[in-house]
Amino acid sequence: MKKRVLVLSCGSLTATDMSVSLKDNDEYELWGTSIYKDHGIYTYKNYIPDIPKISESNFIQVLNQKIKKYNISYLVPTHEDMCLFLQENKEKINAITLSSNYETSLICRYKTKTYEKMKNYNFIPKVYRKEEVEKYPVFVKKDTDQGARNCYKVNNKQELDLYTKNSDMIICEFLPGDEVTVDCFTNKDRKLIFCNPRATDRMLAGIDVHSRRIKLDEEIKYIAESLNKEIVFRGCWFFQIKKDENGKFKLLEISTRLAGTFSLS
Repeated sequence: MKKRVLVLSCGSLTATDMSVSLKDNDEYELWGTSIYKDHGIYTYKNYIPDIPKISESNFIQVLNQKIKKYNISYLVPTHEDMCLFLQENKEKINAITLSSNYETSLICRYKTKTYEKMKNYNFIPKVYRKEEVEKYPVFVKKDTDQGARNCYKVNNKQELDLYTKNSDMIICEFLPGDEVTVDCFTNKDRKLIFCNPRATDRMLAGIDVHSRRIKLDEEIKYIAESLNKEIVFRGCWFFQIKKDENGKFKLLEISTRLAGTFSLS
């Protein structure tokens, strides 16, 4: 009997790519579920309805009921919050979550924690307190968001005041150069066995909708190996980098899930 894998949530581009990749697999049977009735109900022939939000008190109870009813062995989260929640509550959940552990998920969910963990490396962007900003533009982004959401190029003090009203916004140096996404895979022995950079030529809603493979040069390889050395990854993960005014790559963020457009890799 095939082992069953449940994708949460299954309406994303990542989940759609997973469906195309694994729907005819001989060892695993792919299932999907979503909080909302989104594109996943069309993509996944094996679809589990009526999953509550992770913020609802009965989420784990309902999830375990579905795991038992449909004989699910593995869970694949497709969003950072889901990665963090499932790993934080893994002892209460009756299936194995295929992502990095809780500590790693926590570090990668918060940009401040990522930058603090890797602060001794020269590819970490400069981060400012509000009163330290003397030169514009700077870049303001939400600590816990991803992709292009809640990110702003700030050109003056008035804009800085506007976009930093909330305490969870961080101020970084502005990076004007090319952006690159790097898909990675780390095995159970913490060895980085796959690393593929791809250019972000055009983005839509935080997803690379026009992407192409580029050469894995020594600079990108060094960043990947440094992240893998300092942070305990397991399985698929990715990071995003962007060039500064001197043409050097700086780290934007890391995630412990499969990226959108990972199918190119």
